[in-house]
Amino acid sequence: MKLLACRRGWSPTGGAERFLQRFAKGLMEEGVETTLIADGRWPENEWAAGEIERVSCTDPQEFAREVMGIKARHPGTCLFSMERLPGADVFRAGDGLHSAWLDRLAAEDGGLGNWFRRRRKMHRQLLALEDRLFAEPKLRVVANSRMVARELMERHGFPESRITVIPNGYDPLDISAQEALEKRNALRSSLGIPENAVLFLFVGSGWKRKGAQVLVDAFRRMDHPQAWLALVGKGRAKRDGH
Repeated sequence: MKLLACRRGWSPTGGAERFLQRFAKGLMEEGVETTLIADGRWPENEWAAGEIERVSCTDPQEFAREVMGIKARHPGTCLFSMERLPGADVFRAGDGLHSAWLDRLAAEDGGLGNWFRRRRKMHRQLLALEDRLFAEPKLRVVANSRMVARELMERHGFPESRITVIPNGYDPLDISAQEALEKRNALRSSLGIPENAVLFLFVGSGWKRKGAQVLVDAFRRMDHPQAWLALVGKGRAKRDGH
């Protein structure tokens, strides 16, 4: 069995990239050959599960057309896509729905900024690709939350029977409870966080899309003097001096 896996772009801290690498490694251990379809940004040394077929463009619509041309050269293979590609066999909605994200931004920003945003070429392209993708009669979707699955059904009438919810996983450290406690206390001490304080942890990059500002605003309204909030990743959040 062969699988085509598609991802546009590359980030050394990207969760989607880590997921795809672990997924392909697991498939390789099961004897499934996986070819990655990517643009020039994915490093050769970051893919050990098979070949890489390069796509020359990064424009979303041109990228989709070029990928489908590659798929046509591999008859009988399954196309597992992490991009909005009409014609994919399986789509992992790790970034959620672009239409839902734009609506959430509009609720936060409103006004003229939202008007200009929706007229940008990139957003119009992604919305059009989403509409075409979810109209595919045989598409299967892997959602990483029940929220994304619900939005997909509500916005596109997508059948629940073709959605599988698989939450994001992680690899826990294989250490004893005592060692874990020691590491926890040492890290808190290095950050000046009291040992018994309530700590809220946000991990991720692209804070605006993932709601970091909403979390910061909600945290600042909490009446809990012993609560701390830690943001880990890349992004911007307004703290207003607190």
